[in-house]
Amino acid sequence: MKNKLIRIGVLSAWLVGAFCSVSAVKETNYIYLLAGGANALGAVRDGALTKEQISNYKSFSYLWNGNMDNKGAPNWSVVAPQHPVQKEPEEEGKPPVLSMGPEYGFCNMMQRRKWHSAPGEYVRVIKGAIDDPSGNECWERDGKAYNSFIRSMAAAAGSNDLKGRSVIRAFLWLNGEEEKGDRIPSVVQRFQDMLSRMDKDMRNGEPPLKAGEEPPKEAGTGKKVVPKVLKKGMPKLVIVGENAAPQAGDIDEDGKTVVKLMHNFVQKKKKTMGWVRTRDLERIGNSKKYNGRSQLAIGARFAYATAILEGLSIPFSRNDVVGAALNTPAAWWAGKMPQPDSVALWDISSANNAKKKAETAETKQKKETTETISADWAVGGIEVEDPFAENVVIEPKDAAAPAKIQLGSSGIRVKNADLTLKVPVEATTNQTWEIKSGRVICLGDKDKPVQLSGNACISLQAMSNASLELHLTALPTVTWSLPPQPIKTDITVGGKPAKMVKQDDGSYTIILSEAAAKK
Repeated sequence: MKNKLIRIGVLSAWLVGAFCSVSAVKETNYIYLLAGGANALGAVRDGALTKEQISNYKSFSYLWNGNMDNKGAPNWSVVAPQHPVQKEPEEEGKPPVLSMGPEYGFCNMMQRRKWHSAPGEYVRVIKGAIDDPSGNECWERDGKAYNSFIRSMAAAAGSNDLKGRSVIRAFLWLNGEEEKGDRIPSVVQRFQDMLSRMDKDMRNGEPPLKAGEEPPKEAGTGKKVVPKVLKKGMPKLVIVGENAAPQAGDIDEDGKTVVKLMHNFVQKKKKTMGWVRTRDLERIGNSKKYNGRSQLAIGARFAYATAILEGLSIPFSRNDVVGAALNTPAAWWAGKMPQPDSVALWDISSANNAKKKAETAETKQKKETTETISADWAVGGIEVEDPFAENVVIEPKDAAAPAKIQLGSSGIRVKNADLTLKVPVEATTNQTWEIKSGRVICLGDKDKPVQLSGNACISLQAMSNASLELHLTALPTVTWSLPPQPIKTDITVGGKPAKMVKQDDGSYTIILSEAAAKK
């Protein structure tokens, strides 16, 4: 009986200790400041996301935005498209105007890549953005956008919902950046002055929470009440979005542009500043406003740039540099080029120079993002998770002497887009090619077939309505393991129709069709 009591006592102590250790996990809020103009606000009429796209990019992060119609006082709410306070007039037959800026893609990518998403950790965004025709002038001190942003920070930081430890990690800036010629040379200095003013006003609790009112003061001391998280001032990390392309009036007499000046400034401060490209992305018609899908991409790029500055671990992901050869570090976030044992990933943050193919009677119109390799590229695998384009095409930089892809054990996985390889492919070891429903993996085309080589077995895992297209120069040495359900196949060898045939060992090989073989 005594031993049982001792055991029960030990068990009780362990349970109490375990409970205490769980309850001792304190909430930690990683706060990011997002500010800027119309594109940071993100009015997306005529460029809105579909319900499916919105669903795919949900997050469990929180947003505070004083410029939203919250049906009452601003508050912390789950990141989602919202109605701006200043609504555009609704037009019959058109969807309502919604605001969804970079915060949507930013928070989703922070969560998706597991950056600051351990138990008890929360990503929060305090947003200050306004579509104001006065442009950058509204970000001068006492300007409409500036004052509103400072007040939003004070209100959000002092909210009762903000429990546990809180730390402001980075400042994300996405503004129109168009200026008149005589103001262009001073754009960098004015940006630095704005950061300095924000730092001082955050620390001192100014301007007041409401225009014309004094900030609250501590009883007995008369000191201003400044939320603890603001007392350290602005974060050291700053990420600047490129935003709209320079317009004709945004170039001074020496040929300088705001974008060039800001980019050069950021490049000199690589340890504390990041640069996010945006000009490769789609806009709404001929306007300077990016559509909803572009907003997702911009937000995801902000997330990658932030994670790199924070020293967090990132995957081998295609970055925002259009045209960089895949076999060079310039094409990958943080220069982290995929190696023979790693997977090259395309997601919504990837560079996009998508162009629409000409629509024919046989094919639906499809956007393509063209990538190149300038030398043989050995990579563990290729994963097209969710690129901006509908088809990622990889081709040799030099068609006369095509480089090849040496593909390792991770093989290929396509999820929300197609993959077309117009380069020779060598399967260096057994691997799996996974094709989700409705997606296509294509090697070569009928006019320009490619070589498929390697003494390996490719295991094909494909869902219904998936397709495999192989246009090869010669019969390959690889064997295949096929899924139980049939999939669409289009196979040619040397321009002649071919098919897969089952061997005695259960594997499949490609042979010429009988009619083609007799010719």
